[in-house]
This record gives sequence, C-alpha cells and structure tokens, in this order.
Amino acid sequence: MLFLSKFFQKTTKIAFTFYLLATFSNAFCPPGCECNDDLLTVFCDFSGINAVPILLNPMLKSLTIKNSNGLKLDTFSIALYQELEHLDISDSQINLIPPGFISQMSKLKYLSLRGNRLKLIDDQMFGNGQNIRGKSKQTLESL
Repeated sequence: MLFLSKFFQKTTKIAFTFYLLATFSNAFCPPGCECNDDLLTVFCDFSGINAVPILLNPMLKSLTIKNSNGLKLDTFSIALYQELEHLDISDSQINLIPPGFISQMSKLKYLSLRGNRLKLIDDQMFGNGQNIRGKSKQTLESL
C-alpha cells in the first residue's frame, strides 16, 4: 500500500511537470523566435538555432526554422512533437537527414527542405514507406 502511494505521488509530480511545461511553454521560446501557444506555432528566421529545440510546447502543430547556419537534425528531438503537421527547415544548410527522421512525424502534412545542401535522400528517411501528401522519395528526387 505504501509502495502504491509513493508511486502515485511520483506519477502525479511527473504529470504536473509536463502540464506546466505545456502550459508555460512560451517561457521556453528560443531567442530570436516567435512562439504562439494559441496557434501552436514556432517561427524562427535567422535565429542562430543549430538544433531542433526540445523545450517547446509538445502539442506544437507548426515549426519553422529558416536560414539557420548548419541546422543539425536528430530523431530524438523531433519525436517530442507528435502533433507536428507543418515543418519548414528551408535554407538551413542541412546536408543530412537522419534515417527515420520523417517517420517520427506521423501527422506531418507539409515539409519544406528547400535551399539546403542535401545530396542524398536515404531510403530510410521515410521509415516504413511513409508519404507526405502522396509525395514519395521519387517525387523528392525529381525536385
């Protein structure tokens, strides 16, 4: 009985922490970015960000990081945003997209990689054959 009581206390504290993070996420808006918690959007242009921020609202719908100087992508940070529908990481000097990066975002409808240094689109980029609005790897290669 004591074990269950401690378990529920710990679980409640963790849940409350996540609630606070989601509620006050604007406090974690990176410098040089505009964060809108009502629209669940983050817009960063020439902000100097070099990685996907991990302390944004977990319910985020739209993330734009444009004109970054060497944005590094990883599957861990993008997996935090399961509700993401719009991702614009254009003109950010990206040269590699990690395998499975796009498959982490099951609700993604729009992806812009325009103006980056991509030379190769890996077969594993989409995970298990996921398409974005019907755009497959073959369509991306023809762009």
